[in-house]
Amino acid sequence: MTKKKKPGSPVAWVASSKGEARVIEAARRAYLLTKEKLHEARDPAASKKAYEEVWAATDEVGKAMVESVEEEEAEEDPDLFVDADGSRWKAVTDDARTYHTLRGPIRVRRKRHRAARNAPTRCLFEERRGVMARSTMPDLGEAILRTYANVPGDEAAELLTSLRGHPISSSRVKRFVVDESNAMRMQEPELFERVLAKSEVPAQTTTLVVSVDALSMRLRKEGWKQATVGTVTMLDAEGDPVRRGSGIHTIRIAEMPEAGKATIMERIEREVHALLAQRPELKLEVVIDGAADLRAHMLERFPDALHLIDFFHVAEHLSAALRLLFPTDGARRANERARWCHKLKHKRGTGWRLWRWLRDEMEREEEAVSEWAKREIGKHAEYIYNQREWMKYPEATEANAALGSGPVEAACKTLVTQRLKISGASWSREGAAGVLYLRSLLQSDRFADGFAFRQATRHVA
Repeated sequence: MTKKKKPGSPVAWVASSKGEARVIEAARRAYLLTKEKLHEARDPAASKKAYEEVWAATDEVGKAMVESVEEEEAEEDPDLFVDADGSRWKAVTDDARTYHTLRGPIRVRRKRHRAARNAPTRCLFEERRGVMARSTMPDLGEAILRTYANVPGDEAAELLTSLRGHPISSSRVKRFVVDESNAMRMQEPELFERVLAKSEVPAQTTTLVVSVDALSMRLRKEGWKQATVGTVTMLDAEGDPVRRGSGIHTIRIAEMPEAGKATIMERIEREVHALLAQRPELKLEVVIDGAADLRAHMLERFPDALHLIDFFHVAEHLSAALRLLFPTDGARRANERARWCHKLKHKRGTGWRLWRWLRDEMEREEEAVSEWAKREIGKHAEYIYNQREWMKYPEATEANAALGSGPVEAACKTLVTQRLKISGASWSREGAAGVLYLRSLLQSDRFADGFAFRQATRHVA
């Protein structure tokens, strides 16, 4: 634009191109509309509506600016170029396409090139701008991924429509998320190797605590299946979780149901080895519940770690047995629970002694225990007996290590239950896998890295 000024008059902008003229006219209309609407609005409801119309008008100014400049940029794209591999790309089309942004649709004229007859085309405009699936620009794409990862499709579409001032359908939101989230998920090994494995371990970290758990979820056409969640939590010298912002520094990983749980076990192993490669002196601890298959996986991958059974699972079994042994004596139950929990934490071999005590109490002559209660107490005693090898709580207490698997249980709830198991939800395997991956990135504070990596590797221009 060029400026011309007459003596005593304000600056006047004179358009030097059709694009500039279009922008100036859009800005003039927006200004006049703003004056009119704000002047007429005399109460909160009218003012709210007026502001909405003003922002919509400013979007039109932005749209005019972007479309005009992008058209000028496209004119500079070559009709023929040679890429780094020596392939010659020739322009085969020069047409317009609608792209979807956070502030509404834009219409952009761009060229498409082809290296050979009937071969796939490439668009330099889309490569420059990082255009995502379904002609979605990155600003809107990121907003969709973040929103749908946390709320259902209808609610996500309503929220995005309200915030951006332009309609977007729930079906479009869902299809976009399936496409992009699963593309990001497929890049996970490369993302980890090139970016995540190099993330710095907080200086105050002294211990890594690995936990794994599984929970059932319903999939369309498959029924109930078991998803798996893993966490790697960092503790300081006092045994307190290392903080990250308002939460604890925990890496959360989740995978869809899979025979042998191969994928998530491989990912957990990669995470731990990457952290230990930076800080070999870190202590390693594994805390899980009583699942035999999970224990076998953890022993195979981390044989030198301190392996524990979750203390609170043991305490729950003890409490359940005490309710059957002393159904009317609350004080006795409380005293016995406190006594045995203290011994478990501070005296080696307590697991076996607790099992034997429960067996003896079941057979007492005074205040005899019913046969039904004996069977139930026997189940709790058997759990304690089978897990006695992993009740190394005195060693863990002395080392200020973790006794419980709370982080992974919280991750099961926040990663899976709160989004994938809500009332009325119906998931395909592909859709659930994508959302689960997005949620794991978001809750591990890794979404920005994952999104940036996807954009950086999307195109080859």
